[in-house]
Amino acid sequence: MIVQIEAADAQLEALRRTSVWNDVFHIWHTNAFGTIGGFRLGRTAAEAVPWQEINAAWGHAVLLLHTLAQVRVLHLLLAGSQ
Repeated sequence: MIVQIEAADAQLEALRRTSVWNDVFHIWHTNAFGTIGGFRLGRTAAEAVPWQEINAAWGHAVLLLHTLAQVRVLHLLLAGSQ
């Protein structure tokens, strides 16, 4: 019985250290580029990142904001290029 309790405690501790947000929306950097989910968020004169990858990265960023807005009950004001 004690072994089962210790195993359950170890599993609970592992779950407490798990970050669902980081697993789904991994935000990091690669060289000069910010990344989300492994997609680069821009391009430079030295490295032409495909537009499909940039669009995918910004799509992930928008999905993250939308998800945060639902979970945290935030209200986003979309202003476009204004």
